[in-house]
Amino acid sequence: MIRTRKISKVTKKRPGKRISLVVADDHEVIRVGMRLWLGTEQCFEIIGEAASGREAVALAKKLKPNVVMMDLSMPSLTGVQATHRIVRACPEVKVIVFTTYGDRKRVRAALSAGASGYVLKSAPPRDLIAAVHQVYEGGRYLSPSIAHHWEALVVN
Repeated sequence: MIRTRKISKVTKKRPGKRISLVVADDHEVIRVGMRLWLGTEQCFEIIGEAASGREAVALAKKLKPNVVMMDLSMPSLTGVQATHRIVRACPEVKVIVFTTYGDRKRVRAALSAGASGYVLKSAPPRDLIAAVHQVYEGGRYLSPSIAHHWEALVVN
């Protein structure tokens, strides 16, 4: 089910403007929770929700949000496949993977597909907020536990 909201005037990277988000997760309880929780942050605006990878791609193309929050395990297209299609079709749209999976194979696949961030669902809420801001500003973000693991791989 695709759910959209009227888009207010959002201008990228202008102080005082809201960051537009699409939430893509096949579990309605996650989408509703993210809408309610992220909606309390004055700097964020949820402009759409998708229950499948295919819906996420369609919404990203139609709405051009600043950031898509993408689950990995999705019907019709996986989160990695959807991320790849979004980044290819809409390079200005940033994707943050928001998932329960933190293994090396999935992290590498998501980042290779073009994800700018990777946040575990077990992370504290402040990590998700930090990820959205950092990615929106042009950076990359990895959950601290994943970043620490990747850093250890590089050092060793």
